[in-house]
Order: sequence, then C-alpha cells, then structure tokens
Amino acid sequence: MAKKMAYLKLHIFSNVLEMATQVDVILPERYLYGGMQAPVRGDGNHPVLYLLHGGGDDNSRWVRFTSLERYVTQYGLMVVCPNGLVSRYTNMAYGWRFHDYIAKELPDIISSMFHVSQKREDTYIAGLSMGGTGALTIGLSQPERFACIGVLSAGNWVAEKMYTPDQMPPETIAKRVRTNLICYGVEDTSRLLGDPQYDAFEMARRAVEKGGPLPRVFHSIGTEDHKYENVQKTRRFFESLPGNPFGYQYFEGPGRHEWKVWDHWIQEFLKWADIRVD
Repeated sequence: MAKKMAYLKLHIFSNVLEMATQVDVILPERYLYGGMQAPVRGDGNHPVLYLLHGGGDDNSRWVRFTSLERYVTQYGLMVVCPNGLVSRYTNMAYGWRFHDYIAKELPDIISSMFHVSQKREDTYIAGLSMGGTGALTIGLSQPERFACIGVLSAGNWVAEKMYTPDQMPPETIAKRVRTNLICYGVEDTSRLLGDPQYDAFEMARRAVEKGGPLPRVFHSIGTEDHKYENVQKTRRFFESLPGNPFGYQYFEGPGRHEWKVWDHWIQEFLKWADIRVD
C-alpha cells in the first residue's frame, strides 16, 4: 500500500528570537484519499527529526533539493526544518539567540501543535554544513534529549583553520571572517576552544564527565569537499575518546560540498539511526 506524508509550511512567532519566522514540517498521515496509509504509531506520537540547513540556505532547501519526504515516509518520521538564517545556530554575539530557539523553544512549539513523542529514543537532530555544526553543538549541549546526531559535511567550527586563497576565493574568506565576528564576536574562532558555549569538543567532554545517556554521532563528508581536512579534526577527537562513548561512526565517499552528496548521506543517516517503526 502506498505511503504518504503531509508537507506543511508554518509561520510562527518566536519569543526567543523576538520575531516571526518560518518552519517546514513533514508530517505522517494515517488516512489519506483513496485508502492510502502511512505507518503512524499506535499512540499517534511521532518520532521527530530536527533537520538544519546550511549557510546561505533556508528552511525550504532540504525538501526542495532532495527527496526527503519520500525517504522519511517508511519510518513514519516527522521532520522539522527551521530557518536558521546565517547564525551558525549559536546565540549570536550580534544577532539572535538561535541556539536557544532551536534547542529549547522550538520543540515546545512543535509539541504544542502536533503529536510528538517526548521520548529521547524518538528524537533526532541532523544537518549539513553550517547545519551539521549546529546539530552537533545543539545535540551535545543537551545529550539527554537526543538519540542520534547527524553531522554532514561539517565539524566543530571553532576548531577549524581559516581557509587560504587556494581553497576558496578571497571574498568568500572575507565573508566568513565577518560571519565569525557577527556570530561569535571574534574573527578567529580558535580563541573559543574550551568555551562550553561554542566548542563542541568541550561540550562532549562535559557530557561524558557528567554521565547519563549520550547521543550516537553519525559523521560523513565527500572526499573532494573543501572542508575535508578541517572535518578530520572532529573525526580524530571523537575517535580518541576512550570506549567510543558516543557510538561515533565516520563515513566518506566521492563528492564535493553539494546536494547530491547530502541527498545520499541523509538516506544513510536515516538507515543508521535505526528508527523504530511500530
């Protein structure tokens, strides 16, 4: 029997951001025209994936540039794609509190509107590029909330070296420096290593020391991606943790910083996450 999902575009007001914003939602439907049925859980409470876009994109891009709706249907998975602007998903030094919005306020808004499972094992977060960094920092800052984190073509932003003109155009480098200043308050993000507000490595260390449940981490990148060498720093960090407490797994394959790569890896993440289907 065919399976379908509803696609909703929400316009909401965020008290944390102090402005109106947009969220795209893919929602499992139990009954549809013609007797079609999606695998909706018996209690009606959907597992949920918070899926973050990259820098320069918006909340619509995951649906527009992949077959995401088709991929998630078999899992009965609700997907929430917020608009993160070019915030790096931080509480910006000169801007909005996007970390608090997505980590705290948005789940409450979504839960007030839809039947969403409150169980940790049913809650996931992932993203690409800037969104991959956001998923990592938001997920590690609340390890008790998430079952899995998906990090696509990204790593710990504050550990990355500045790119050189042979890697990207000077104007792009200058733009990244400006964005660092706006988001983090510094041009050189290496100054933030050890800061638990921004440094994913420090977040991970503290989560391990605290004890309690930890999310599993899925990490992938294309071998021709300009971020490849920087991403290896994040790989080495997680692989150095004794006992692999985050169940960390790294994957790579051909490709650059591009949608055909992310279209592939989001499917692999969904398989890897082992989402329970009633």
